[in-house]
Amino acid sequence: MAFTMHRGKVGLLLLSSIAAFAFLIVSEAKAQSTEWDSLLSNSYWYVPSENMLAYLSSGSSFADPMAIADQTLWSLGTATNGVFTGNSTAAFKVGPIEFSSTSTMQGLVTDSGQIRIVFTGSGGAITTGIGQMQNIDGTLYMQM
Repeated sequence: MAFTMHRGKVGLLLLSSIAAFAFLIVSEAKAQSTEWDSLLSNSYWYVPSENMLAYLSSGSSFADPMAIADQTLWSLGTATNGVFTGNSTAAFKVGPIEFSSTSTMQGLVTDSGQIRIVFTGSGGAITTGIGQMQNIDGTLYMQM
């Protein structure tokens, strides 16, 4: 499943937690260029479709995913060499149950546009996001 994050004002695919991912971001950051810095710096990203279909899985397996509705806003700070930090606020709906989540973000966009983000929730839970920058009709999106 893929969806796009649009740069602007207001998703997020919840993926398996991988603790070693944070190390990967730090180790790759030193070799990156500034190609994406101006696009990422001090920007907001959101899924254009309200209540986008996403999947929630356990921290170790995609064997039994649960469909959820998702609406997420990413607020990014300054990007340097493709590395950025920010905050994520999300509203989820599973059937009649609604809940929200806030996370800090540590991310990297490589020269080729590959995206890797580690989301750390207020309780310490880690979620990993993987995607690719895409140019669709002249507009850049984060396809996750």
